[in-house]
Amino acid sequence: MQVARAAEHAGFDRVLIPCSFSNGSYGLDAPYVDAYTSGMACLAATTRLEVLIAHRPGFVNPGVFAHMCATADEWSGGRLALNIVTAGVPGDMEQYGDVLDHDARYRRASEFVDIIRSLWTLRDTNHGGEFYRMADARLAAMPVQPNGPAIHLVGASPAAIAMAAAQADVYMMQAHTVEETGRRITEVRNLAAELGRSIRFAVWSRIITAETDEEARRRMRDFVAHADPQIAVAHAVHRRRSESIEDVRLRVNSSIDTWLAPNIWSGVAHLTHGAAWVGSYEAIAELMCRYTEVGVTDFQLTGHPYLEEAYHVGEHIIPVVKRKLAERSQGAATATEEKSRVRPDERWTT
Repeated sequence: MQVARAAEHAGFDRVLIPCSFSNGSYGLDAPYVDAYTSGMACLAATTRLEVLIAHRPGFVNPGVFAHMCATADEWSGGRLALNIVTAGVPGDMEQYGDVLDHDARYRRASEFVDIIRSLWTLRDTNHGGEFYRMADARLAAMPVQPNGPAIHLVGASPAAIAMAAAQADVYMMQAHTVEETGRRITEVRNLAAELGRSIRFAVWSRIITAETDEEARRRMRDFVAHADPQIAVAHAVHRRRSESIEDVRLRVNSSIDTWLAPNIWSGVAHLTHGAAWVGSYEAIAELMCRYTEVGVTDFQLTGHPYLEEAYHVGEHIIPVVKRKLAERSQGAATATEEKSRVRPDERWTT
């Protein structure tokens, strides 16, 4: 709750509550607390902030979950969003008896989203699918948001991309080069257009910034120095290391010293997951503006420690990016009468 309040004060639009039964970043004996319960506490502790709760289909009936979310969205004034997650580190879901394979999890997740959206928008829902059954189901409470909480999806597999094109409101990607991000946006946007849909695109990244590039690199080295190599070894030995397509790609033929681009450090994937933006405030702000030029509208940022970095990014990054985007929009408006596609009101998640 303290981080959520800090994020709201610092100018973020939303906070993400991740879900996991075992920890993929820290020790295996340090599991996460429940995401939905934590998300409700964050909604209660804030007044403006949207709370993006990660949820894994398979453990809660979709009708029950739709009712839970409709109630939360109603009393929070429409501030709930959902990140539908199909899996996690190997063994995480299996420890509680969920042993579906990769593609089956996506089929189940797709049914799950169809059902909750039907319940949020229709009087009665009937469904007979591979995983779920609904018979004249209806809700007592309905969401404030017309189509219910926005659905965020992530993943680079064909199944993930197909589901995102068909059902996501926001497709989230781990940080990669601007060029690769633009390629993926084009791919998913075209697939969505074929289905008569349009969606937003988000990039997630760890962020390590300072006044200068040199100081940011020093903070990065400090991050590495404080990492416990035994944790990474334990994850590998117990096969509890992320095997997502994106993380595997980052680790192949690379080391902790590998960079995808001058300010994109992919070597961090050998310690945890994903990549990191490392650089001065101006350099990272400029990099983020370049992402908007290829279609990114939402930024999801992670910094350590969470509380301090919420204030740090709110003070030194968000205002700079907004200023740069406003300047780009002003320049585009001066140069042409066509409406600029670059907006100064990008969305921010911590």
